[in-house]
Amino acid sequence: MNNDTTELVRCSICGQLHDPSFCTELAGGRIVCDECLLERGGLVECADCGALFLRNETNEVQGGRLVCDDCLNDYDTCCDCGEYVRRDEMKETTGGDWVCQSCIDEGDWHYCEDCERWFEDGNGEEVDDNYVCDDCIDRGDYHRCEDCDSLHHDDNMHDVGGPHEYRWVCESCYDNYCHCDRCDSWVHDDDYDFDREMCCSCASEDEDNEGVHEYHWGHNGWVSGPFFCEDEPRVLRPLTYGVEIEMAGGDFDIDAMGDGDDMYHFEHDGSLDDDGVELITQPCSLAYHQNEFGWEDILQKCTRRGFRSHDCTSCSCGFHVHIGRKGLTQTDELKLDVWFNRYAEWWKHIARRNSTWGKMNPDKEMVYCIRSRNGSNNHNAPVNHGNRNTVEIRVAKGTLNPETVLGTIEAYDAIIHYLRGVGCYELYNLRNKVWNGYVQFPSGRPKEYGHAIRMVNRLMNFKVKPVSDAVKAMDLRAAKKDAWNKSKAKEQ
Repeated sequence: MNNDTTELVRCSICGQLHDPSFCTELAGGRIVCDECLLERGGLVECADCGALFLRNETNEVQGGRLVCDDCLNDYDTCCDCGEYVRRDEMKETTGGDWVCQSCIDEGDWHYCEDCERWFEDGNGEEVDDNYVCDDCIDRGDYHRCEDCDSLHHDDNMHDVGGPHEYRWVCESCYDNYCHCDRCDSWVHDDDYDFDREMCCSCASEDEDNEGVHEYHWGHNGWVSGPFFCEDEPRVLRPLTYGVEIEMAGGDFDIDAMGDGDDMYHFEHDGSLDDDGVELITQPCSLAYHQNEFGWEDILQKCTRRGFRSHDCTSCSCGFHVHIGRKGLTQTDELKLDVWFNRYAEWWKHIARRNSTWGKMNPDKEMVYCIRSRNGSNNHNAPVNHGNRNTVEIRVAKGTLNPETVLGTIEAYDAIIHYLRGVGCYELYNLRNKVWNGYVQFPSGRPKEYGHAIRMVNRLMNFKVKPVSDAVKAMDLRAAKKDAWNKSKAKEQ
């Protein structure tokens, strides 16, 4: 009997010695007996490198092919079908994942012409016969046509506004406009008098507009703004301000006070006495109000006719500013509501009142500020969100002082820009800190906010009172809670 075992080989799995004829050499020189081979699914050849492996040591990729772990490094998982596919046969998505060609061919995938990546249907739009992902739309030069609401690149849009108005429409809608040489404006065909070759507004200039118009007369198509200075940079979403100043006690004379040459007009107002009127302006940019509107001359005409506003004894006059919604985000509107309620302790001195016509509530909770932004007309609130195209700030007392008018408009503009750098939690809870930051904000921009700086200094220097103990305690608790949350975050 031959006991020589030198020809036997040891299985790398079970460790037993076996006749070489009943064993198989795998990749890496490993020896596996037939019994262990069968227990582990048999022998498989890697579809990529051709080496032999146990079945349970391989991975199934797209098409039912089996590859070893080393070759699998050249594969990625398709974010759509979940199968392994060679990376050089896949496409990168806008989300940083990979999608295989089969899913692209069979599914709803589109190629973004801007970032050259792929996105799934619903995460982008068709723009000018190409597809663009949402990320590129948000940060690129794309805007919606103000007529048909379709999305286009800025190069394929046209400005059909007048010399002081910007209105952008697509190529298709542009065909529906005509240019009025008389007022240098583009108007829709429906508003163009083809017989007289001018817009309907210019064609009806002889319409009687003497005297004071009825209440809300301006709602019937009077708005022709917004107006901008010629050297202002052209932007698609500018901030604009329309002004309403109530006055009474005077003798109205259209010849002496003028009708504003379409820049402003006068209306009756049911909240005023019989001799009360309301001066209403077109929406204008801050720079236009400061440099071209001519507030000093307009208000002097009113005072010469005996009108009073701030010091009116017969009724309570207000000074309301409408901010164009095109220049505001929803967050801007929410922050304005929080500001003119929670900061009433200070702001009532600048507004020069806290009346029922724009009552500020420093204890108003955030959830009610959010509801107010989505609400209807409320003439008793400091911020009225019920107008379709504007947000109305109603807190200020009436004035015929051009310094106060311009200072108030500048102060509102400063609020919007300043609060864009303040978080909602900070705005609602840390009032002392946020208020001090706001007071400093215009100081660094004297050319832009000179009237506001002088107005705030004049109204706050001797009138501001220490904030109440209750408000101090609330702000202190909020600051301590904020510090505690930050320390816990660091520990984690």
